[in-house]
Amino acid sequence: MKIGFIIFLPLCHMIGVIHAQEIRINPKISIAEITTIKNESMKGILYAVNDSSVALYTENTAVDKNVLQRDSLPLRIYSYREIQKIKVRKRSALAEGALIGAGVGLVLGVPTDLAAQSITLSTEEVSFSTFFTITFGLIGTAVGAIIGSSSKKFKINGDENFFRASKDGLMKYSFKRNF
Repeated sequence: MKIGFIIFLPLCHMIGVIHAQEIRINPKISIAEITTIKNESMKGILYAVNDSSVALYTENTAVDKNVLQRDSLPLRIYSYREIQKIKVRKRSALAEGALIGAGVGLVLGVPTDLAAQSITLSTEEVSFSTFFTITFGLIGTAVGAIIGSSSKKFKINGDENFFRASKDGLMKYSFKRNF
């Protein structure tokens, strides 16, 4: 038993070290809405952020990652001087929030329905009611969707200092890290 553990533990450690050194590129797709100083608004995928500008892909916000990895894309480039504010959210955040909320609602609803069934005072057999399961599932879905739809806001006001302060936060949401 001890010999198996002594062999197993270093093997797991070596696999972990090898796995940690792999380069895994899984870029995130985030939807950004840029409001300009002229009060114009443009929505698209936050493609890249550099020291003085932001690039948006505005053709199709439901585009696949493979299309975004091409070299020649029609991007709209906004200088920090043009930007009033930027609102960003992860593209899949709404669906993920709704699914998590529905799961939590169902996990709470089923035991509540089972408890309600066991409390019945009659001696006859009562069938399983799904009232709390459905109610908690719907409430959880709605709350999760609301939480998932929230966005991060960056105030730029055409100011270089505000843009530089927001740059690292925007980079977390951008598809490309270098531009």
